[in-house]
Amino acid sequence: MQTWMSESGRDIYMAPYIDGSHWQLMVIIPKEYTVVWFCSLHRKPSHEIKCQLQG
Repeated sequence: MQTWMSESGRDIYMAPYIDGSHWQLMVIIPKEYTVVWFCSLHRKPSHEIKCQLQG
């Protein structure tokens, strides 16, 4: 995924994520080293997702 993102050259990536029957949205801004997590139920990202983003 990192290779694809660096080769595509986009400024922003939106990644929908489903947890059970609940949709959440991750917005990735690579040039700012920023990830924003949107959840209408105010849930935080799971440990697995945090590890993927940091690795």
